[in-house]
Amino acid sequence: HKTWLTPALHWALFCGCILGTGILMGGAWAYVALSFGGYWAWDPVENMSLVPWLILIGGLHTNMIAKSTGYSIKTTYLMYMLSFVLILYSTFLTRSGVLGETSVHAFTEMGLEWQLVGLVAFFALMSLGFYFARAKHIPNPKKEEATYSREFWMYIGSIVLLFSGVIITASTSLPVYNKIAEYFNPAHIGRVIEDPIPHYNKYQIWIACLISILSSSALWMRYKGFGWEGMKKKFAVGNLAILGVAIVMSYIISHFVNFIEWRYFVLHVLCLYAVLTNLYLLLPKNWKNVKAIGSAASHLGFAMMIMGSIFSGLNEQVITTNPFAMTGLVEDDDLAKVVTLIKGEPLFANNYWITYESDTIVDRTRTFDISFREVNEEGKTIDQFMVYPNVLFSNDMTKIAAPNPSTKHYFFKDIFTNVPAVPPSQQDVELAKQEEDSLNYEKYDLMPGDTFFLSHAYGVLEEITTDPQNEHYQKESNELGVEVVCTLHPIKGDTLYTLNPALGLDKNLIFSYPAREDDIKVKMKLDDKYFESIYTADDQLDYKPYSIKMGESFQFNDWKITMNAVDTQPTHPHYVKEENDIVLGADISIENITSGEKKNMKPLYIIRGNRPLVVKEYWEKESLHIRFNKVDPTSQTFHFLVANDKRELYPVPLLIAEDVPRSDWILLQAIIFPGINFFWIGSLLMVLGFVFALSARFKSKL
Repeated sequence: HKTWLTPALHWALFCGCILGTGILMGGAWAYVALSFGGYWAWDPVENMSLVPWLILIGGLHTNMIAKSTGYSIKTTYLMYMLSFVLILYSTFLTRSGVLGETSVHAFTEMGLEWQLVGLVAFFALMSLGFYFARAKHIPNPKKEEATYSREFWMYIGSIVLLFSGVIITASTSLPVYNKIAEYFNPAHIGRVIEDPIPHYNKYQIWIACLISILSSSALWMRYKGFGWEGMKKKFAVGNLAILGVAIVMSYIISHFVNFIEWRYFVLHVLCLYAVLTNLYLLLPKNWKNVKAIGSAASHLGFAMMIMGSIFSGLNEQVITTNPFAMTGLVEDDDLAKVVTLIKGEPLFANNYWITYESDTIVDRTRTFDISFREVNEEGKTIDQFMVYPNVLFSNDMTKIAAPNPSTKHYFFKDIFTNVPAVPPSQQDVELAKQEEDSLNYEKYDLMPGDTFFLSHAYGVLEEITTDPQNEHYQKESNELGVEVVCTLHPIKGDTLYTLNPALGLDKNLIFSYPAREDDIKVKMKLDDKYFESIYTADDQLDYKPYSIKMGESFQFNDWKITMNAVDTQPTHPHYVKEENDIVLGADISIENITSGEKKNMKPLYIIRGNRPLVVKEYWEKESLHIRFNKVDPTSQTFHFLVANDKRELYPVPLLIAEDVPRSDWILLQAIIFPGINFFWIGSLLMVLGFVFALSARFKSKL
């Protein structure tokens, strides 16, 4: 019962480091990558990752007591067993679906409820069975620890950590209690925690105070109380002096940090006391002692984390508190934290000019470029920066899966930004369809140069082009396209607006690319049937056959077509090579005899299996179609089919809707987190403390 304590301590340090690092990484992930607006929210899944760690840390300290003095071996057994069982219980909570309505992290029901219950019960009962079967053989000193010994106060600290874990687990397990009660009484109305942050803080603030005191004052003492008589005066004077310094420093800091209420001031004093005590005991004598560094760094880091959470949590300042938020797009509680930004229009909020500059879509991510310009009371710019929050679309691009924040980092603060909502038509395909169905389109049959009149503007159809420049038109995927360019002149105002609705052919499907102008609430699109008046369907073209040899030419209407070469490894934007394909590309040049305009083209002839295929070429400007139809290897003759679109100038069927909802806005949340780097620095120190402590134990084989 004693020899296991040394290797167990090594493993406990390792596990405490790994689990603690994982929890902190989860907090960093929530802060950097998610839209929570913080690193901790007392979410049930967060809680149940923390509780086993708290119990493990308590067990680690009783392990050190047992190893040094022989006390607390039984407690160490129980702490370690409970820590492992709580890991399994955490798995049950997150994987059974019992937290499905209370946590944004938890998995939905997976059909594993009873398997997980059985897993928890098996290890809990097995552990307790072994423990009680051997309890009478476990050494247990008859003499109680002295109250002035290090092990006494370390033991009290471990019990405080256990108490903290019990409180958190009890509250987090409310959904489990409710499920059990509903099983016996289906009419049972379960209790829920409406606002978790004040609920948990109410108790944990005092636990943090006790831990800050115990993690510092115990370091003055020695195991078994050795030398207490000679150092108790130094203990009293030193602690009172450091506590006094902490009170004075906290009072000075209170002029820069709002502690809200006296409890948080007390907590800050005790955390600062812990920081100063650990530094005092480490310097100048123990700074070369790796074990001492490990202990001091862990305790000091924990205290700094609490201080950082006080600075950033109690003093967060919402920049975006302008009353233009749209009710219904975000939770009511969030309306005071967001503003509506219209693209290109600066908005002033809390000394910042904020402008939604632009946005881009790459793969499934839409990124927003937002500029911030901070000004003083005289209006002079004192800081300027860009942030780039984004939204991630689902794999099928039908709706927004998640918003992702962007944070501007400073040494003493962070400015956290997030886009919680975009226009409904851009959030979800179904919402976009609903908006489109609600629009009242009127049809205008127009020729180039014609004028048309709307409620608040008049327009002119300027031109028709087969090279669309519509911002949504993708040239690499569309084989053919057509676009009309219209100018709109508002009746009031001098601004001239240009709209360019387009149509595109992609894999035999016609896609519409509307154009809209949010300033005047107008949306335009082309009737799909107009595509046929510009491009003749392939089966309706009058193809003419031609056969030529290498270097020869033939004339089709006003075009001279010359066969230049054959490419045996051709590439084409509309051809994807498959295994065993035999493919040839005819390198031909075309010259318009009348205008002298020239173009090189490369239609493809493919044999896939026993089936011949062709990929034709099309010269849009000349409306010329060329198909590489076949090859006669015996006579070395190449056969082509050539046709010409008979484009006739039909009226353009332009569909126009007015009073269209704006689509050029986003909701923005921006929060200042002052002093947050104290939290992250404290986190790193605490983890490094584990690393140093583990390293020291291995080096000394203790």
